[in-house]
Amino acid sequence: MSGGLNFDASGSAADTTRFDPGGAGAVVVLRLIYDWPLGTLPLGLNLSNQGNGSRTIIGTMVFKSEPYA
Repeated sequence: MSGGLNFDASGSAADTTRFDPGGAGAVVVLRLIYDWPLGTLPLGLNLSNQGNGSRTIIGTMVFKSEPYA
């Protein structure tokens, strides 16, 4: 698997990878990265994990493409 999570100077996730479905029978890794902007939460809770007050959520899915001819 190539690519990784990179950040630009403002602390936002930088898009450095592209989706490639691969060939027949290929194992494909799909990663979705979303910066969720957070507001003020009750009781002063701070769920952000970025310097800009947002939380980065990452979802990953691995699948194998059909062995088409």
